[in-house]
Amino acid sequence: MKVAIPLFGSRVSPRFDCAQRILLVTVEDNEVVEKKEVWAGRWNPLQIVTRLTEVGTNTVICGGISNFSVRMLASNGIRVVSWITGEAEEAIKLFLKRQLKPGVIMGPGGRRQQWHFLNRGRRRRRGCGQW
Repeated sequence: MKVAIPLFGSRVSPRFDCAQRILLVTVEDNEVVEKKEVWAGRWNPLQIVTRLTEVGTNTVICGGISNFSVRMLASNGIRVVSWITGEAEEAIKLFLKRQLKPGVIMGPGGRRQQWHFLNRGRRRRRGCGQW
């Protein structure tokens, strides 16, 4: 199984569509057997999905993600666990324990909490860092 995590430093990137690096993790018998970082700086979301499909990715763990990217990943048989915040290594550990759920915020010392979404007329962000 291959798991892809868009990165921002060592953390899960806040936006799948804007990540410049992607961590590819190969898992066999519930153990990590290989980790590899891929540069994705100039790829658009369609190119990212195409490359992830080509390398046999089964799951994407990410922060925010566009509906277009979710649909493209799903149509290629790739499961998405979104709205994850925190260190990528901690996300992998929780994923292997089957404890990673959409909206998990991972804090220092293994502390976890859940995102609570309120949509009260706030403006939505468009693109990478634009309103």
